[in-house]
Amino acid sequence: MFIHFSDTAATCSPKGSVVFVAMVDATEVNCEVSPEALADHFGAKRMDPPCLLAAFEAHRREILATAAAMLPHRLSGRRCLLFSRDFSSTLTPGPHVMLEARSPSHPGPVSLPCEPASPRANARSRASP
Repeated sequence: MFIHFSDTAATCSPKGSVVFVAMVDATEVNCEVSPEALADHFGAKRMDPPCLLAAFEAHRREILATAAAMLPHRLSGRRCLLFSRDFSSTLTPGPHVMLEARSPSHPGPVSLPCEPASPRANARSRASP
């Protein structure tokens, strides 16, 4: 199975998940990361599109690696949903996966509208009354 992630920008769905495109053996597949996964594992401070997209972009490589590992098991209806539980363990993509940390149209650091919080900061804020 050959997996390549498109360089098109990720978007937010009406339900709040971040959507990005993968090509799996020449078939386009919409991949989605739940907003809960972005908050739980990647520091999204709020569930609004700017914060969710910022968390996705800041951790794009990790998310694509998990998507690559999950795609062979979740190809139904040309859609692959990623949930918080999918990021709980370390997954390794297969040998025929092309990962790109940044889109070619965005080669370098990107200014994000909502800086993701560190996981440690999120833990402290949840512990405070």
